[in-house]
Amino acid sequence: MTLYSITVLGRIRNGKLEVELPPDAREGQVEVQISALSTDEAWTADELHTLLESEPSTLGEILDAGLVGIGAEAMTGQPDSVEFIRQQRERRRM
Repeated sequence: MTLYSITVLGRIRNGKLEVELPPDAREGQVEVQISALSTDEAWTADELHTLLESEPSTLGEILDAGLVGIGAEAMTGQPDSVEFIRQQRERRRM
């Protein structure tokens, strides 16, 4: 079996799919996958650029936000990562 694939635009109207196939379209069973095109306004290049820009945080901003030590402490509720590692080593020795 050989996969033959074409892409055509169509319209769904009253629960029916309307498409215009090219004259060389092969006959036979097909699989239909529908990807709806958005009718909303598209993003402009400037809007996408603004959304994708990232401004690095300073060390002070990172510390103020509490973004340090979010590994083992956050997952286990342990206040001290050194204590967490010590406990893990003890569990492995048992």
